[in-house]
Amino acid sequence: MAASPAGTVIYPGNGTITDGAGHVWSINANGQVVQNGQADNRTGRVLQMSYDTSGAVWQENADDLWWKYDPSIQGWSPSAGTSTVPIPFIPSPSGTKGSIIVDNSDNQWSIVGGQVALDGKVDPTTANVINLAFVNGKVWQENASGLWWSKTRPADAWSPGPGTSVDPVSGSSGGTTNPPGGPQPPTANETSTTDDDLKAFGNAPVKEAIFLAYATWEADPNAKKIHKLVKLFCKQQRP
Repeated sequence: MAASPAGTVIYPGNGTITDGAGHVWSINANGQVVQNGQADNRTGRVLQMSYDTSGAVWQENADDLWWKYDPSIQGWSPSAGTSTVPIPFIPSPSGTKGSIIVDNSDNQWSIVGGQVALDGKVDPTTANVINLAFVNGKVWQENASGLWWSKTRPADAWSPGPGTSVDPVSGSSGGTTNPPGGPQPPTANETSTTDDDLKAFGNAPVKEAIFLAYATWEADPNAKKIHKLVKLFCKQQRP
């Protein structure tokens, strides 16, 4: 069996590496290295594996540390791991915003179904994510309320706890105080809606107006008049 190309990278449940001796490597769902179908119980929390130009197999864990498999000892070295990434890669420039980020340890962050995904694995602690950013080695996520959280290593928790409205790239504040679950319906004490607010809807039928209002609410979490706007519009359309 031919060896994998140098620079091959695999992730949990996605792909295999074949080394020069014909051994097949993969990562199982428990985050362990698997060699020739046998899980290596000395490994854990593995995020990715790579095959370098010298023919060595490497694994990285959630602490951004790497180990190389040493056939002479049939184990991994160095014992404490190394933070040096063993294969060439290009991290995202500091200040990058978008739906895909590559951090300084070659971890790939993306948005899948409104959640942050690390190397293809969804982070269940995230929700309603609309944007990612990479600033000074930190990965940031923004939710639909305009709040941001960051972490430096995959194993870290997202912080600050309640999020921050300060955009990590521009430094401006544009978010709301809503929790991470997304925008919340306005309360009875919030700004009232007047007849002038209905002009944007023209003579649209009630059904169309409701659709437009909902779309506006989804697109702009700060549009707190939307719920009242729908109610007022429907009331005025009654005989």
